[in-house]
Amino acid sequence: MNNQEIIAEKISFLIERSSYTKSEIARLMGVTRGSVQGWTRKGSISRQNLIKLCAMLDVSLDSILVDNENSYVVDNSEISILKEYIKRQIDLYPNTKIEILKAIKTMLDS
Repeated sequence: MNNQEIIAEKISFLIERSSYTKSEIARLMGVTRGSVQGWTRKGSISRQNLIKLCAMLDVSLDSILVDNENSYVVDNSEISILKEYIKRQIDLYPNTKIEILKAIKTMLDS
């Protein structure tokens, strides 16, 4: 199983486990239902949407990006890029859910 398939499987599992339907997730995230289908079938999801999805489902990024052997399913450079992207987003929106953002930023800085 390749990395994209692992990500797709995890996204699919987390959505099924949640109280949301794929249509509700699409509507709340401002994407099409077809996009959500792509995430669950192909694992093709943007960084921004992955972060939003994790927040919506109340799960960590690691729950999707780390495999069962505690290895990242994406390479370390992708993890670094993702962490930097999140940090920039937090810095851009300092008044949005401040406590959550501070906790995430602290985690990413470690």
